[in-house]
Amino acid sequence: MLKKNITSNKIVNDNELKNKIDDLINNTMDIKIEDLKINVDHRIVVLDGFIKSKIEKEKLEKLIMTIKGVRSINNRIVIIPQDLEEDKRIALKVIESIKKEPRIELNNIKIMVENKVITLYGTVPSYSAHDAAECAALFSKDAIKVINKLNWILRYYEISK
Repeated sequence: MLKKNITSNKIVNDNELKNKIDDLINNTMDIKIEDLKINVDHRIVVLDGFIKSKIEKEKLEKLIMTIKGVRSINNRIVIIPQDLEEDKRIALKVIESIKKEPRIELNNIKIMVENKVITLYGTVPSYSAHDAAECAALFSKDAIKVINKLNWILRYYEISK
């Protein structure tokens, strides 16, 4: 989900911002930085990787928003409550599968994997995208179950069919 920082109007170099973010995370949070991939492009921070809880994910986002110069955050971090390599592997497969589906915007979906159970949260533009996301998650094959909690917003052309 994209979050905007309305208080930042100072122009800062993207590399400078990335270094500030890395330092802030290393000094204030108990998160394995190697589980995160942080990119900054035109002051927009994109977060990918894994984190153990929704609270940590939100805390990380709020912390980054305190940095002057950050315009917005696109937080695509996947929540994996335990440090299970199998769940991480499944989550990566789901992400790659969903990226290949043109009806789905990955930025609008939250993925949680716990003990081989995939839960999808967020919003998709149609019922067909809702089903496509579930199929993409099932495609990972190693999951025991997929819980689809995605909401969809019907477009006019789908209603009129």
